[in-house]
Amino acid sequence: MTIRMCVRLCSAAILAVGLPLVGCTDEAQSSAPVAVQVSAEKPGQPGPLLPPAELLQAVARAYREAPALTDEIQLQLTSQRGSMEDTAAVALGPGTEAELQIDGYIMSAAGGQFTIQRADNPGKYYQRGLGDNIVGAYKAISNGMVIPAPQVVMRYAEPGSQVTRDAFGLSRATNLSPTAVNRTQRDGHTYDEIDFTADGGVTVKARVDAHTRFIDRIEVKSPAMTLTATMKPRKLDRLPRSLEVDVAGMRRVQSIAQLNQLIKGDMAPDFTLPTLDGETVTLSDQKGAIVVLDFWATWCGPCKMGLPKLQELQKWADEVNLPLRVLPIDMGERKPTNDEKHRLVSTFWKGQGFTMPTLMDYDNKVARAYRVGPIPHTVVVGPDGLIHDVSVGFNPAHAEHIKEMARKTFREGA
Repeated sequence: MTIRMCVRLCSAAILAVGLPLVGCTDEAQSSAPVAVQVSAEKPGQPGPLLPPAELLQAVARAYREAPALTDEIQLQLTSQRGSMEDTAAVALGPGTEAELQIDGYIMSAAGGQFTIQRADNPGKYYQRGLGDNIVGAYKAISNGMVIPAPQVVMRYAEPGSQVTRDAFGLSRATNLSPTAVNRTQRDGHTYDEIDFTADGGVTVKARVDAHTRFIDRIEVKSPAMTLTATMKPRKLDRLPRSLEVDVAGMRRVQSIAQLNQLIKGDMAPDFTLPTLDGETVTLSDQKGAIVVLDFWATWCGPCKMGLPKLQELQKWADEVNLPLRVLPIDMGERKPTNDEKHRLVSTFWKGQGFTMPTLMDYDNKVARAYRVGPIPHTVVVGPDGLIHDVSVGFNPAHAEHIKEMARKTFREGA
């Protein structure tokens, strides 16, 4: 299980624009860039032990002076709810070129553009002018938040500024103030540990390699949780590839939120689900027909209001001989086992007398693929497999809208 974005590593401000920082997806999507041509420079004696402010300046200088750098980050969040892990990756190239991969997002700064994609839907992208660098561009789209990658902040932000200190808070601590530095030995290597205080009684400890001045580990502690980030920085002579994004053939969206949604024109994710009778239905087998997917649950009042309308829609399509299929998808039932979920839904379905099938998304996997939040959530898939319409909530007129869509699609008279 990945760290869900703000289980929570970010603030409500990020949620408002739809951009997770760590772990909002159920599958880790991040992948680190492959490093080539590692610098031949080897660390000699550790640098002198410096006061906190001077050490932070030295850390910033190390990141600024590296010709190129990659970093793989292992994140672990421990709380009363258990322990969760995730990964992230950073690539820093010449000038303002930078890339951050985190929670299935790829944020790239190159060619004067700031581009955001989802790794699981690379056909869409959001893009805006980069401005000075990725730190400022991220701040502009996240209501002033600090980008959750201290390596990036150290390379591009003003040395000694508050933002460089707050970067060590990993979006869980603000107004950090360094208080002490202690030199330690670990596995025959020398490190400098910086202690910070922060707002709300949060404490932060950052471990810096005394030889390279790169960040090795950060620990953020509050009464409710402990977040650790372990880094594997690699100083390079150059990156293996340009970080500029080739958007040819891709679809540009107008907001970051649209990256998180399936919208009109997107390819509908394929799936295979069982019916209550034990048969299976595969979406791609329905190609050539309009398919109405309706995500619902027995505890959802508006869902139960909409289902009779969908039954009427299916009956109409059968009577006028149009290739339209209604496929309700049950999800999110509050029962511990699949057998109990099946009995609950079967009793309800038979009691309503529905003749259309309902599919059983026992583990909510298909619901996640379709980015389902509030239900009912209805997706209309066209004969070409592309999404033609998405509707959230009960709308008594929606069935008539789908009828009109079917008539136009198949050139059927009124």
